[in-house]
This record gives sequence, C-alpha cells and structure tokens, in this order.
Amino acid sequence: MNRSRSTITREVNKWVQSHRDKYAAELTHWYAKEDYLNKRNTDKISTYKRLRLYVYRRLLSEWTPEQIAGKLKLEYPNDPIMSISQESIYRNIYTQLQASLYKKLIKLLVRKKLDVDPLKKDGELEAKSSTRSVLTIDLSIFY
Repeated sequence: MNRSRSTITREVNKWVQSHRDKYAAELTHWYAKEDYLNKRNTDKISTYKRLRLYVYRRLLSEWTPEQIAGKLKLEYPNDPIMSISQESIYRNIYTQLQASLYKKLIKLLVRKKLDVDPLKKDGELEAKSSTRSVLTIDLSIFY
C-alpha cells in the first residue's frame, strides 16, 4: 500500500467504530477525495461577500494583509465570519483564478518578502527583504 502502519490504522479506526462495522474502501476513498477537493476550493474571502469587500477595500487603501487581519480582530472580535489570518489573505490573492483580478491584487501588495535560513551559525537568522513600489489602480469590487 506504500503507507505507514500508523496511517492505515488511523484511517481504519476513523471508519470502524465497533466490531460490527466494516471498512468500505470505495466509500472512504470517495469521501476522502470529496473532502480534499472541497478543502482546496473553499476560500473564506471568496465565500463571504462582506469579508471580501472589507479586505479588498483595505487593499485598495494600501493596507497590508497584516494590518487588515489585525484590524478585523479589533473591529469584529466575536464574529467568526469576519476573522481571517494574513496568510489566508495572501493565499486568496495568489490563487485568484481570474488573471486580470490576480494581477491587480498582486500590484496592491506592499511586499516585503522575508527569507529566513534557520541553519546559519550561532543560531542567528539571516533575513533578506525585497520591496516593490505600490501602484494605485482602479478595481471594481462590486459584482
């Protein structure tokens, strides 16, 4: 099967709860495939219009994803829909399917890419940063 014993045991135990249950390989394969496809395609920003408008408006106002995520936590502390991490904002921007929207969102980012090499001597981390200028563009966020 080319999988570790613990992985197989965990998968069987997930589906077989009692001695009367049987492991149905076809059913579990279908479920795992559907789960994988749905997880990869669900995006909180794309799903919730209110969150999408909030994030895109702040990007147009030259906010960074870090600032947006922090402000959301302050303004909506008890609203799970309006809670998102900076990584999710970056992921949403970089995985846009519409090429023109993708290019516009990338240009809105004030990028400071941090490359960290944890294997430097004396336990010191070396950071390299690169910046790009911010371009102001017109982007319609009302669909």
